[in-house]
Amino acid sequence: DLNSAPGSDKLKLRAVRLINGGEVTSDVDISKDLIIEIEFENFDEGAEILSAILLTDRVGADVLASANMHSATMQDDPWFGRPHPVGRFRTRCVIPADTLNDDTYNLNVFLQTKINHIEAEVNGALTFAVHDTSEIRSEWTGKWRGVVRPKLAWNTEFLSETALS
Repeated sequence: DLNSAPGSDKLKLRAVRLINGGEVTSDVDISKDLIIEIEFENFDEGAEILSAILLTDRVGADVLASANMHSATMQDDPWFGRPHPVGRFRTRCVIPADTLNDDTYNLNVFLQTKINHIEAEVNGALTFAVHDTSEIRSEWTGKWRGVVRPKLAWNTEFLSETALS
């Protein structure tokens, strides 16, 4: 119902979904990409719209923030910085597999105009759990510390034999 949907007379948030393994879910497999999907309605012809998220952990600490602006994305969002026609839009943000750690998270969603004018803000739009199902459990059985857990590039080189005396 757009009358009660979060937002302003310019923008209304229609839906927020988490997609993991091709399904809408709140139970996320750590080893698969997490897609955050935001649907919104634009009522302001020519509005330049920014979509943003903030993930927090179970105690409310900030984990990560992202937005569809060019300087914050891996690929340019073709609608960022462009005037939007009146109508319905869907934006997606992909959090790569093995980025978040095994924990519970809250998703906060923002729709903004003029980059910094908040039209819709929904704190705690979704709460979801990330479950550890990756191959790391074959080598490490303890709790992996930290809020994020990306797979990073490691490489060890042999430099020389050690002289024993």
